[in-house]
Amino acid sequence: FIAQPSLFAFAASTTTAFPLVSPAVADSEEYRRTQKDFAYTFVPPPGFETTQKPVKTHLDEINFVCPSTKGYQIGITVDPVRIKSLKEFGTPAEVAARVVTAEVNRDGVFDVTLTEDAVEDPETGAYEINYLSSGKRGNKHFLAYVNISNGKLYVLTGQVKEEDYKEKKSELLASARSFRVI
Repeated sequence: FIAQPSLFAFAASTTTAFPLVSPAVADSEEYRRTQKDFAYTFVPPPGFETTQKPVKTHLDEINFVCPSTKGYQIGITVDPVRIKSLKEFGTPAEVAARVVTAEVNRDGVFDVTLTEDAVEDPETGAYEINYLSSGKRGNKHFLAYVNISNGKLYVLTGQVKEEDYKEKKSELLASARSFRVI
């Protein structure tokens, strides 16, 4: 992710209750990342393992993968930005439109559709964006949970193959909604 104005070049507001931890991830351990300039926590789904990309393209990034379900993963990135809040970049619907536009312009992606209205977490101010990406690598459901705090853009992105989404949806949502900048 890059600082404004192309905040989401690589990657209808309503209010919804966001539980800190739901039963779907309650038996997982909290993952806590604390560095000099940033910190966050989240609860990955049970059984997920951490992995690192060989080439880092963000200030910080980590991936969590499900060894039992191919293509089911969650990545978290942190990058510096010049804006102070997501509201400076747009409403949840406006930011979602930018995410969809950036995704559809990626190589090998044919179509991207929002599957739900983007929403703002009333407790954290984070935006939750759900979309389906269809391309040469198949149909993948994405959930992006985006926040800005202290000059840093935090993006949690979960992805799962569309055929597995119905089974994994509540677990993925609970895990994303457990994400907190600290």
